Parts: sequence; structure tokens; C-alpha cells
Amino acid sequence: MQRPELGVTFTKLHCWTLTQFSKCVFMDADTLVLCNVDELFDREEFSAAPDSGWPDCFNSGVFVFRPSLKTYNLLLQFAAEHGSFDGGDQGLLNSFFSNWATADIGKHLPFLYNLSSSAVYTYVPAFNHFGRDAKVVHFLGATKPWNYKYNLQTKRVMQDDTTSGSFHQLSFLALWWNIYSASILPLLEKLQKMEESESKECKHTFNGVEITLKKVSPCVANSQQMPELPEQANEINPTVCSPEELTFEAWLYFSNLYMKLNQAILASISLSLTDLQNNLCPILHFRKPQN
Repeated sequence: MQRPELGVTFTKLHCWTLTQFSKCVFMDADTLVLCNVDELFDREEFSAAPDSGWPDCFNSGVFVFRPSLKTYNLLLQFAAEHGSFDGGDQGLLNSFFSNWATADIGKHLPFLYNLSSSAVYTYVPAFNHFGRDAKVVHFLGATKPWNYKYNLQTKRVMQDDTTSGSFHQLSFLALWWNIYSASILPLLEKLQKMEESESKECKHTFNGVEITLKKVSPCVANSQQMPELPEQANEINPTVCSPEELTFEAWLYFSNLYMKLNQAILASISLSLTDLQNNLCPILHFRKPQN
């Protein structure tokens, strides 16, 4: 389909490793749930709705499955041996569950559980008759709701030369954006204000000793240079430190290690084994003094 970004959808196969659950419903990130759909848990694996482009195939944007390491391993083996006829997870899953179209009609979810936001409207009378009962809308295609521009004042999705859609699709896009602006955006703004209001320095009191830790600034976190941390001694001598001092020293080492690991993750820089050992060394050599 000349959509190389679909390659990432193969990570979907990992959902079969969620063996702490007996049954799950998978939903793509570009689906919008319009009402409670708990009744999907009454269905069995592998239940899915027909694809609007080829109804003898299911659309893998919404499906019911049972986590199983056996199924997971079989899927990986099948993928390695046969690949996918459409370049994404949907081709692979349709080939693996190849009897979906004919074996059990009970595993055919009504189209209302995976309603295409665009393709279905070639049959407008059907949408006008059944569309009010839609339960899950699926924004198929390369352009997703978050790719559009939205006017918060007029509460309208703005279109340009690169985007298009039918009246029905635009109404679903507006609903998506209304939910986002009303329920999600305020949370993001609140979180941003909380982060901005926090002090750049955190003070901790440990056994009567006040320690000030400086937070990593965004410029440091995004840079490719690791900030220098104070050098530590290779070993704590228990004979010259009180138990309180030893406890504090151990805490300080753990704090330095935590900060350095956190900074490495934020900067997407992998720590070398030597770097990690140098920071762990003081902790590994720490010994509680004998009474």
C-alpha cells in the first residue's frame, strides 16, 4: 500500500503476551469509542468486524482476543515464514486467522464496532439509517485526527489543500477534537503549569542533614552532553564514619546514581558499562560498621 509507517503496527502482536488477563479487546489509537462496549468481552477469539475495502477480511483496528504465549510464538513464526500481504499487521493476522470469514459467524463483529470514518460513506443511505447506532469510529488512512488543525473558538476542524473529508467524517473529527479540547487539553495545561511552578532545586532533610538537589534543566536533558557529577570515593571506611554518616553517604551515592541514569534516559544516551560500574562501586563496597 506504499505506507511504510505501517511496519510499526507489528508491535501489536505483543498484546498476546498480556497473559495476566484472560480476555482483551484491542483498539487502534485512531479509534474513537462513542459508548460503552463492554459486551465485546462476551465474544471469543478471534472476533473482528469486516473491512470496508474487502469484507471477507477483517479490519484489525478492533478485535477480541485471548492472551497466550503459545499464540504469540505461533504468530511470530508465521510472520517470519509468510510475512504480510499488505505490509502491516492486518494482512498477517488475516492470513493467520484465515478461517474467520467462514468458520463462525459469531466472531463477525457488527460494522458499528469498527465504523470507517470515510470509506463507508460511499453508501450514504446505510449510514443515514444505521449510523446513529455507531459504537466505535475508526479514522482509517494516513491522515489522523491529530493531523488536522482545530479552531478552539469556533470549535471547527480546519481544512486545507492536504486534507479532505465528507460531512460525516468532519462531524466525527469535530467530536474527536471536542473531546480532546474539553477533557485532555486542560489536563496537559495543568501539568505544564505544575512543572513550571516547581522549584529548580529540591531540598531533602535526611537524619538532620539538609541536601539540595538541582533538577535537570530541559537544555541539559536535550543536549548530547552528560552533566558532570561529583567524583566519589571508591570505598567508605566504616571505622571513621558514624552510622548516621554512613547512612547519609549511601543515600547520596544512590541519589547520584539515580540522577545520572535519569539524565541518560532523558538525553537518550546509553551509559557505558565502565560509567555504570564507577557509580555502583561505592554502593557495592558499602558495609555497615560492626557493633
